[in-house]
Amino acid sequence: MRLRYIFHNKDKEQHPFHVKSGWEPPVQSSVALETYLEEFKGQLAEIVLSKPRNNLPFEERKAIKDLRSTSDIVIKKVDKGTTTVIMNTKDKTREGQVLLDDKKNYTPLTTPMVIETARKTRDIIDDLHQGNHIDTLTKRWLLVIRTIVL
Repeated sequence: MRLRYIFHNKDKEQHPFHVKSGWEPPVQSSVALETYLEEFKGQLAEIVLSKPRNNLPFEERKAIKDLRSTSDIVIKKVDKGTTTVIMNTKDKTREGQVLLDDKKNYTPLTTPMVIETARKTRDIIDDLHQGNHIDTLTKRWLLVIRTIVL
C-alpha cells in the first residue's frame, strides 16, 4: 500500500526481468493510509489459523511413510494427470536405459556440443540486442542465465 501511495500515477511498467529489492517504504505522512494499515494489521492478527486436517487414515499415512523410507522403490507422479506410481528402482532404471538405447529417439554424440551451443546462443542474444529486439537488461539476464546453465 505504501508503494502504491508513493508511486501512484507513475505508469512505468516493470521490466520482466526486474529483480525485486529488499527496500521497505518508510512510514508515510498520510494519516489515513497509516491508520488503515494499522487497523488492517490488527484485523490480520485476530485471525485464528488452524492446522489443516489430514485426509488420510493413520494406517495409510504410515504406509506411505514406510514406502518413502525404502530405497529400493521409487514414488513419483506420472507425466500426465495426478496419478502416483510406485515402482521398483531397478525397473525404473531399466526403463530409462531402454529409452536411451532407442536409436530412433536418442543418438550418442561423438563430442560434447556445449561450447558450440554456448557460442551460438551468445551470437543470437547479441543479434537480438543489436537489432533492438531486446534491451540491455534482458541481454545481461539471458547471458547470466546461459552461463549458470552451462
